[in-house]
Amino acid sequence: FVYIRKVSHPVKDLKGAGEFKGGGTKFFEAMKEFPCVLIPGIHRGNYQDWRFGVFSHGASPDKVGVAHYALKYGRNLIISDCSSNTVTLAVIEGRIRGALDACIFSPGLLQGPIDLEAIRRIDSHEISATEAFSEGGVRKIFSGRRAIEALALFCAMEIESMKVLMRESEIQDYRICIAGELSENREFMERVESLLNSEVISLGKWSSAEGCAEIAREIFRGRKEILGFRVNF
Repeated sequence: FVYIRKVSHPVKDLKGAGEFKGGGTKFFEAMKEFPCVLIPGIHRGNYQDWRFGVFSHGASPDKVGVAHYALKYGRNLIISDCSSNTVTLAVIEGRIRGALDACIFSPGLLQGPIDLEAIRRIDSHEISATEAFSEGGVRKIFSGRRAIEALALFCAMEIESMKVLMRESEIQDYRICIAGELSENREFMERVESLLNSEVISLGKWSSAEGCAEIAREIFRGRKEILGFRVNF
């Protein structure tokens, strides 16, 4: 977490995933007039488990907000944010230990990992890698209840993968949470609970915004570390 006025280069690279519009840069410049702190994303260089450094990116800053919001349910958590894409975190003793980004495993409704078919289309210059990711969700194949059913399966599988970290840390008592749009879909939540054979807490689609607001309050009160990351303010 770093004071906004100490950041001279907010954009790492204009190339790569996504499409540059400039809105974020304008917002950044406007917010420099206020006492703001930038919430970190999780990526190679700040993973709290070095093994995740195999992947360049684990989660965006809004997912850190979700994790903070979920702390009201305990310090040991598996959190999956399911909506247009799916990102899953493991929080152990109040620190974010693991993060699986949207392009690594479970698809979301719209976006998802680049599979073999997508690689072939990219190599043949039919589509860009960004387009392949943006079209990689379950809705590229399924709609309606079948889309919900498919996504529930992959979300549950990704949650199960994070249980490995819990076992390694000898954590037996932890909660499972789902955030994002689908956390308010009863059919989806019931299916995930059935697949996991476990209670799953719905955090709601506003959990990220509320969690980020809570982080701001904690920093204002003088916190020097949040979710395992130092506060530089």
